[in-house]
Amino acid sequence: MEAVIALLLVGAVLLLLETVLPGLVAGIVGLGCLITGVVLGYVNLGTRTGNVILLGVLAGLVLGTCWWVKYFPDS
Repeated sequence: MEAVIALLLVGAVLLLLETVLPGLVAGIVGLGCLITGVVLGYVNLGTRTGNVILLGVLAGLVLGTCWWVKYFPDS
C-alpha cells in the first residue's frame, strides 16, 4: 500500500514539475510512476481497489490538464 501511494505522489509531483522544467524527462518519469502505481494497486490490492485508483488517477489527469490549459494557455 505504501509503495502505491508513494508512486502516485511522486508521479503527480513530477507531472507538476514538468510545467516549469524543460525536456519532458520529468513528465515521462511521472507518467511511468502513475502507471506503475496503478498496476501495483491492481496486483497488490485487488481489482476493486485498482479500479478506484485508476479512476482517481484518470480524474486527476483530466482535472490537471484542464487546470493547465486554463492557467498556462500560451506555454
